[in-house]
Amino acid sequence: MALVHTTRSAVVRSLLRGRSPSQQPQWCRLFSDDAHGGAAKVPIWQDPTSPSKWKEEHFVFVSLAGWGALFYSGYKYFTSGSTTPKPAKEEEATESKPAKKGKH
Repeated sequence: MALVHTTRSAVVRSLLRGRSPSQQPQWCRLFSDDAHGGAAKVPIWQDPTSPSKWKEEHFVFVSLAGWGALFYSGYKYFTSGSTTPKPAKEEEATESKPAKKGKH
């Protein structure tokens, strides 16, 4: 797999040698390492305070985790107050039984 990528990169570089980006064919611009649009994207753990620099897939993971936490906390908040009464324990039955005494 790495050999195929290396071979493709070599072919693209040989095609692009000596041409300006406007003279390059569209497919060459897509596969070129030199011509990328915008600032380099970084993983979330390298720069956690600026989401605009994150890689797209890391931004998606954080967004989905945030929405999941929001929905789960809303679910727990709205379902925690149950309106159905719980059955009362029968305390009379336990009080009427005599306490067991152990052998000394």
